[in-house]
Amino acid sequence: MQEEVFYEEKRKFVRYGLKARGELLFENGVRYNGEFLDVSVAGAFFQVDGIDSEAVNEFVNISMNVEIKGELCNMLAQCKIVRVADNGVGLLLGKMDPNSKNTFHALMQELRDNLS
Repeated sequence: MQEEVFYEEKRKFVRYGLKARGELLFENGVRYNGEFLDVSVAGAFFQVDGIDSEAVNEFVNISMNVEIKGELCNMLAQCKIVRVADNGVGLLLGKMDPNSKNTFHALMQELRDNLS
């Protein structure tokens, strides 16, 4: 297995390499466009510049556009910012509507299937 695609994080959740465009929306209406670089069953890393370290523990909404089996899908979720880095933020995934849950499960299955 390729180390950059498949590794464990500190909380022991397997992370999968991912490149997906998306958007992060703060409760005050400020939006950031960026790219999701990896995802686990618990969270994701959103690469973007300009988010202040004081954003840790803030709740945001995300929109992730992913291709699954040749079909463009969108996933919406409420998230909590758990880490701010120079190149983006670590997000803890929260509430999702049923369609987004289905998209998330299909995405995780697709990522697992592509490891072999």
